[in-house]
Formats: sequence, C-alpha cells, structure tokens
Amino acid sequence: MKRQAALTQRQLDALVARAEELFAQAIKRAFNAAVVAMQQGVTAAAAEPFVSVDDAQAAQVAWQREMANLTPIISEAFEAGAIGVMGAAGKLNLPTKVAPILNQLAAEHIASSTNRIAHLGDDAWNAVRTSMLEGFKNGESIPKLSARIRREGRLTASRARTIARTEIISASNAGSFQGAKVAPPSIRPRTKEWLATGDDRTRESHLEADGQVVDLDDTFTVGGAQMRYPGDEHAPAEEIVNCRCTILFDTGEEVET
Repeated sequence: MKRQAALTQRQLDALVARAEELFAQAIKRAFNAAVVAMQQGVTAAAAEPFVSVDDAQAAQVAWQREMANLTPIISEAFEAGAIGVMGAAGKLNLPTKVAPILNQLAAEHIASSTNRIAHLGDDAWNAVRTSMLEGFKNGESIPKLSARIRREGRLTASRARTIARTEIISASNAGSFQGAKVAPPSIRPRTKEWLATGDDRTRESHLEADGQVVDLDDTFTVGGAQMRYPGDEHAPAEEIVNCRCTILFDTGEEVET
C-alpha cells in the first residue's frame, strides 16, 4: 500500500510563502494606519498638538479589517488538503453529499483560526502602547514616536509570518484529516502516518513521532500530547507553533509520487 500526502511539499511551501507575505503586508498597513492617525491628530491640533497612546489603536482597528484579506488563504489551505487527500485516494471530485459536511468543518476551523489571528492585533496594540508610553516619558518628538510604532510593526511582522506558517500547516492538515474522514468508504484511508521534516529545525518530539502510524480515527502521541494531525489547534502551543510536519495516508493503491 502506498502512503501519500494530500499536498506535495512544493504545493505546501507555495501556500506558506504566499500566506507569510500576505500577513507581513497586512501588518505593515495596520501599523502605517497608526502612524497616519497620530500625524493627523497633530495636524488637527495645529498650534497645540496632542498625541495620545490611543492613536496607536488605529493599528488594532486596521488589523481587524485585514481579516477579510487573510481568511481566504486559510480556507484555500483547508480545501486543498481536503480535496488533495480524496484525489490521491480515488482521483475523484468531491462527492455532492459530502460537500455540505466538509464545508461546515472548514467553517469551524476557519473561525477558530481567524480568532487566533485577530489576537495578534491585540498583542501588537499592547506592545505599541507600552513603547509609546516610554517615549512620552522620555519626551520624544513625533518622528521618534512614529519610529517606535514602525519598529514594533517590524517585530510584529516577523511574528505574523510565524503565525501565517503555523495556520497554513494547521489548515492544510486539518483539511486532509477531515477530507479523509468524510470520504466515501471505497476511498477512505484506513491509517495515517506522522511525517516530520528531517532537519535541525524540527523539534525533538516531532522527530520522535516521525513514522508513527495510527488508525484514521485515533490520535498521534506527540511530546505527551494527543494530536489528530500536525498543527492540531487543540494541542499545546509548543507542539504546533512553527510546525512543518504533515500526515501521510494509506491510499489503498499504488500511486506514482
């Protein structure tokens, strides 16, 4: 029997790269909004400019708006995983009776993912607020305060890339798992296997899990945690952040790789 991933590494890497860039650009726009809000406040105040830490909240508001640009790629990753595992197993289109079930599962995963992404705006706002308060205490000028906002933006952009990578891997594996679960019996995989990326960036617990095979409905044991798939959102953060692992499925047939 052939074990095959729903997505090739090249397909997954392409999705991750797109998501990282989308997230980084979204953060840049959000933090630029905070700088603009502060500068507009100064202009409006004219002779007696007044700057408040509340100006930086524009970054949080702008980030919430960016959800409309970020959610579709999470959805794409989930769908690619789901369709991919069915295609690998049976070379079939998504069965009509399965589509509503899978759509609901996708919606649930995307809602959970979007909630986690939204929290990045809250954390970024707190970081900017703390930095601006320090700047006020030091009596810094508007340009220096603007520089503080942009600096925090760069730091947050780095974290946003990590979140993008984590969420794409999670969505892809979640889609693969749920797609396998709802597939017609004739093409439903019987087992799944944990596949780790074998390099020095892979955490020890995931290297130890590499090659672990369980029934489709069972969970992997990874670092003491029970996980349905790599990136399982119910697992501890230390087992999912920056995870690059994937799952292989028993397709029931010989398939060219």
